[in-house]
Amino acid sequence: AMSSDLAFKIENLQVRYGSRIAVDDLNLSLRRGESLGLIGVNGAGKTSTIRSLLGMVKRKSGECSILGEKPGSIRAFQQIGFAPEEAFPPDFLSVTEYLTFCSRIKGLGRAAGKAEAADLTQWFELREHARLGELSKGMKKRLILAQAFVGQPQLLILDEPINGLDPVMILKLRERLQKFRQTGGSILYSSHILSEIENCCSEVAILHDGKLQRHCPIAEAKKESGSVELLLQRVVGSPSKTSIRGGMELHGE
Repeated sequence: AMSSDLAFKIENLQVRYGSRIAVDDLNLSLRRGESLGLIGVNGAGKTSTIRSLLGMVKRKSGECSILGEKPGSIRAFQQIGFAPEEAFPPDFLSVTEYLTFCSRIKGLGRAAGKAEAADLTQWFELREHARLGELSKGMKKRLILAQAFVGQPQLLILDEPINGLDPVMILKLRERLQKFRQTGGSILYSSHILSEIENCCSEVAILHDGKLQRHCPIAEAKKESGSVELLLQRVVGSPSKTSIRGGMELHGE
């Protein structure tokens, strides 16, 4: 496939922290319009993979491209929406000020930026004049997700996106992600909540000890193992064999 068909491509990626290898010779790509669930126990290399795609990792070897661009470049940045698991935006800004600021760094003009900030504030049911320092954990999570949609990105990179959301917003987000894909958007979705990966993704990739263990369509994972959770258990060993921590995470902790 030509790189233009791909939302991202990772070739022979290795990421090291001192002597520890966090990602080991990873090859992984995603076609546009698809949604990939990235799963594995803690320490599997998911965050390092995401950081590599965002151009946030210095000590790495191998190649990454995002929508045909270099990770960390302005052109890549303006086409990606990234929602980290946690973020610490400045407390003194209001919701509208923050989203408008995000729209400016994404390259939107003033009027377009204000309109988009207003739309997203309404969709995520945020109070426009609320100061970020006053937001509850759940509202802050909505804000982090809202900023990922600023600038009509081609690729969304979501790290534990439903953590802290209420059930109604989880369903709403699921529908929005479906629409996003139907209009040609692509999604990289990292989570321990495997039922949500089944609901939101078209394919799944399992990382373990920094290595890619499986990459297949969700339908194939279900057919083969019954569920994504059971496939993960088979690939990484039963919960009793992995660390206690790893075992808990198989159940969405």
